Parts: sequence; structure tokens; C-alpha cells
Amino acid sequence: MTLRLVPESEAEDERAVEVYRDLKHSLRVPIVASLFQAYAAWPRFLDAMWRRLRPSLLAASFLKRSQTIADTADSAISEWPVADHSSALSIRHNAREIARMRDLVELFHHLNPKLLIIASAVDGALTDGVIGGLGNTGPRQPGASYDIGYDHRTVSVAFANERESPLRVRSIFEDMKSVADPFAIDAEHRAIATSPDWLEIWWRDCKPTYSDPRRASLRDKLRDDGRAAAQELPYRLALSGELLSDLGVQGAEREQITQTNRLFCESLPGLIIDTAIARKGLR
Repeated sequence: MTLRLVPESEAEDERAVEVYRDLKHSLRVPIVASLFQAYAAWPRFLDAMWRRLRPSLLAASFLKRSQTIADTADSAISEWPVADHSSALSIRHNAREIARMRDLVELFHHLNPKLLIIASAVDGALTDGVIGGLGNTGPRQPGASYDIGYDHRTVSVAFANERESPLRVRSIFEDMKSVADPFAIDAEHRAIATSPDWLEIWWRDCKPTYSDPRRASLRDKLRDDGRAAAQELPYRLALSGELLSDLGVQGAEREQITQTNRLFCESLPGLIIDTAIARKGLR
């Protein structure tokens, strides 16, 4: 299927523009993730879903579950063979450039587990009409930076254009597609690719994991953890058939949204693993 994304620079619908602004503020990130760019192909759905989902994203229990998923990936790959990327990169890159790489990795380290829970929750709500609603188990103090524990909005993020990248970058992208899937090139990979040296060093350690049974096992574990966390959302996410009909989303469109969302349910566990490998290499 064709994956349609609506980049922030191309968002024209007022509802999408407002959601983009609010989600960056709520998640404290400088970018609109591809998952939300995909939802924005249906602006009314994006708006309705976000208004119902946002309260859960600000709850202490949601933050704890997303951090647990990130920690699970870090712990699982701790014994995997990953070279010292920092030392290798320091030959041609200064300390400031390597620090920026670490900032990018930390951004995706915190963001992707949240996206996995979100995609899993949307999948469950589209399937059963409603998901979550266990209640908030911890207070959050609005406006306090320590309640989330990070704020990545000042991180400078650039993305390599796949078609306009140097040959060695395009070659690695093609290699990634051949061992992973056609949707393998996501924001993380395009951000890493802004430094071709980093992309090469990271992919050298990452590629062998695609044929390692431990990766498949970890992907399944992360996928299951995402589903479990979605079931435990503190506030209900309701996306009933009646609501979707009221939004003008019926039949084929509903199926398109469901299948698009499931692409992310399948790809995000792998992206979390890829980020964990990059993070270990830069320590």
C-alpha cells in the first residue's frame, strides 16, 4: 500500500496544524513524527483521536510505561556486539557534532516507545471501539519540566532527502530496504543520514541483527509490551464505528486508516531497537 504523509510544512488543514503544534508541546519534541503525519491524511480523524488521546499522554503512568519499553530495548541489546561509534566518529567529527548525534538519539529514545503505545492504542480502539480507561495512577504538575524528565524541543533536527543524498547514503538506504521492508527509512534513519559517516558506522552494527533470532524475539516482546501499555491507558480512547461515521470516515477509508496504523505497529519495535543500537554505540 502507498503510505501518504503530510509533513508539517505542507499541512494546510487548520485541525492538523493545531494538532501538530499541540503534540510537539505535549511530547516536548521539535518534530511531528511520521505516525501523526500519516494520520493527518484524514484531518478530522487526527483531530478527534488526538483530543481523546492527549490526556493519557500527560499522565505519569503513561510516561512510566513508555520508559519501561525503552529500558527493555536497552537492556536486551546490552550484550550485542556494538562498536564504539563515538571513538570512530571522533576521527572526522568534533565533540560538538558528536554531542548533537547523542541529542538526536535521546530524542528518538524517548519518543518512539510513546509512538508504539499510541499506535497500539489506536489499533485497539479501531478494532474494539474503545481501549484503556484504568485511571491515572500518579499526579502530573502542569508546566513543570521534571514531571516528564526531558525537553527535546531545542534539539536541532535535520533529515536527509533520500533522492538527493550522496551515493553512499542511497546505497545504505537500499540495503536497509532489502533486509527490512520498503517502509524501513523513517525519520531516525534520515536524521542519522545527515552524517554519512555515522550512518555507515551504525548500519555496520545494525544490519547483522536483522538475521539474529534475538532481534525477532525482542521485536515481539516490544510489540506485546506496546499492546499491554495501550490496554492500560489511564483514560479511555474511544473510536467507535458511530464516531468514525460522524467524522465522515467509513468503509474503505476506515480500512485505510487501520492498515496504515498497523504498518507503524509493526515497524516501531524495530525502530526502537535501531535507536538502542545507535545509543549504545555513542556512549
